Amino acid sequence: MRPARNRTTTTTGSFDAFSQIHLATAAERAVHWCFASDPDACWSDAEVAFAARLDISTARWALERFADAGIVEEVEEGCYRWRPEHRYALDRGEPETAIRDPVCGMPVGLDAAYQAEDVFGRTERFCSERCMAAFLVWGLAFTRRRGAEPGRSPVADGHGP
Repeated sequence: MRPARNRTTTTTGSFDAFSQIHLATAAERAVHWCFASDPDACWSDAEVAFAARLDISTARWALERFADAGIVEEVEEGCYRWRPEHRYALDRGEPETAIRDPVCGMPVGLDAAYQAEDVFGRTERFCSERCMAAFLVWGLAFTRRRGAEPGRSPVADGHGP
């Protein structure tokens, strides 16, 4: 079992932005810190609960939400790890491009795992499966105007919901 994590790890703008935008509860933020502390490790629900100082049912709830959102992946039954496409928040600080997720405004790379076309046929990239799903359901709310600055989030321009 891993010891409780020291929370003095330096974070980046992308990591902080992702936490503030996508993690509504203290439990979700605590679980997220576990994965950020060792992104290559596989974590069991019991290890997450211990490290995040949560009860097992709360840890399982957060892990299910993370798996559904595409933040973590279940590599074997009961063992989760950080999805590789989210590593830029820890490794590079910011993606190498100025592209933003049109739903939440989070920076994403050209190699983002989640992509879809808008109504004009332009490829949009997303930080998570949840943001892509929101775009697919309410696409017009998140679509940039024709000729709008590429990579700018409609939310940042005041045009999203």
